[in-house]
Amino acid sequence: MNLKAEKHYLRKRILENGYLKYIDCVNESERNKEIIIQYVNGASYKELSEKYGVTKNRIPQIVNRFAMKACWYEEGWK
Repeated sequence: MNLKAEKHYLRKRILENGYLKYIDCVNESERNKEIIIQYVNGASYKELSEKYGVTKNRIPQIVNRFAMKACWYEEGWK
């Protein structure tokens, strides 16, 4: 796996598992929902960090937290 593909494993995980269907079910702020949707649709960490005034490191934290919550939701941990 190349470095760029490894960097965006979260995007692949969310798309392959269909986690976006839970975007309105999990407890996330509207801003974070926008970040997640834009990231999954191809926006980079840098683009999102500049747009929302957060660090590049914060973006994958937000996305990963959503992926974990969506996984739990799918498995019935509502």
